[in-house]
Amino acid sequence: MMIYKNGCSTEPSEVVVDMEDMDWFFIHCTSKLSLTRHAKIAYDWTGKQITHLSETPILDDSTVQHGKTPFFGPLWISTGEGFSPSGTQGFLLMIKNALKEKIKILKSQKKQVLL
Repeated sequence: MMIYKNGCSTEPSEVVVDMEDMDWFFIHCTSKLSLTRHAKIAYDWTGKQITHLSETPILDDSTVQHGKTPFFGPLWISTGEGFSPSGTQGFLLMIKNALKEKIKILKSQKKQVLL
């Protein structure tokens, strides 16, 4: 599962999780993100609080990087503070730029095929 600190869109971390154990997930998030306090809340990209890991969205990363497989997340991890949308804004801008680049490459390939 891909995770970020609440409000951040750089330096993602990946955590292997038991989808049934939210407490264990938060312990791993605290460690992986080097949080100074224990992780308590997970938010999806819309700001919805995730109360069970089965609610985590699945992102098909193949839309951004060819050959990649879908993964869970991203989630933004909080130590108790409210959701900060700046992290998702940065993440969505990164996805938008990656897709623009992919479209540019595909258009170039299409031109070569049509020649």
